Amino acid sequence: PFGSLITTDGITPVFQLSQGPPPVTYPTAQTRTPDLLNGQSVNYSVWKTPVSYSEEYQLDIQHQMRGGIMAEIAYVGNRGLHLPYTRDINQVPQALLGQGQSARAYPQYNAISTAYFDGISNYNALQLTAKKQMRHGLLVNANYAFSKTMDEITNTGFGGGGEGRKEHGGGLQNQFDPRSNYGPSSLNTTHFFNGAVVYEIPVGAGRAFLNRGGVLNAIVGGWEISSLFQIHSGLPFTPSMNSTGGSGALAGSWRPNRIGKGTVAHPTISEWFDPTAFVAPDPNTFGNSGRNILYGPGYKNVNAALLKNFSITMRGEQVRLQVKAEASNVFNHPNFGLPDAGIGDSAVGTITSANGGLPARTMQLGAKISF
Repeated sequence: PFGSLITTDGITPVFQLSQGPPPVTYPTAQTRTPDLLNGQSVNYSVWKTPVSYSEEYQLDIQHQMRGGIMAEIAYVGNRGLHLPYTRDINQVPQALLGQGQSARAYPQYNAISTAYFDGISNYNALQLTAKKQMRHGLLVNANYAFSKTMDEITNTGFGGGGEGRKEHGGGLQNQFDPRSNYGPSSLNTTHFFNGAVVYEIPVGAGRAFLNRGGVLNAIVGGWEISSLFQIHSGLPFTPSMNSTGGSGALAGSWRPNRIGKGTVAHPTISEWFDPTAFVAPDPNTFGNSGRNILYGPGYKNVNAALLKNFSITMRGEQVRLQVKAEASNVFNHPNFGLPDAGIGDSAVGTITSANGGLPARTMQLGAKISF
């Protein structure tokens, strides 16, 4: 079946549910000819594809230390095999770049999207964990990972090339050589640190200082502060030409030639990397620059909360009142997106967007009664 139904004015429905949808349109024997899809992009399913799978392995050592601290060090690995990376098998071959539509293997079609189950991925990490159970009013849980994730394309497999040009630019350049795209995953974060802290301020009844009740305890006693934090290094991106047509391949991304390192000593949002380290390849050739070779800004976020529990008597019943002040992104730290990586763009190397996952600092006050 093929075809679609589209409303002409955005108001009139294409069919009434009470009447049911119209019948599916099938090509008739007269129209089901070899040239039915000529001039169009089509999909192709490979016969007898292997099953995708992953191998996981890890080794960890735990040690109970004095003071109720548990420390753990671990190696964690994951290897993906036969991943269904989709690519265009009708790209103009490298030896025929620039010769146009007639140089395609099947010139009667445009793109032929095919998922060959030959993709690979690797993850290797050193993970450190420290946990301190609540003792003397303090609880700590902190984790650090030093890791590297490698693959050929970062996507779900059937979503095409993925990795948009101006953000990651990691789509395949040569559709017949996916191994040339092997590099850091677009989700690779080399350093990742996060954790939580809860601290009962040692003032007031039952605590180390001013261990008494009364008005003073009601004011300064029984407070608790907590925090969640996350810090990680930036995500990688790929400088790519701002036009994909210059390669003459009629498909895929077009990489520049790399003539320098590309990094700057003190990156800013107006100059995150050095675009002069990349130049346009000759027309109808592939560039030699690799995938995900530069990294964007890191990420920092700290959330905090301050709370106090009151015990009050209402109508002869003990009622618990909790007041709480919370702040997300408490230090109002700006987190930026990836730079414009399109070589030839007027804004290349600049960052014009914030990281969409973290808003500016927000604060809220709340109270809860439990009875």
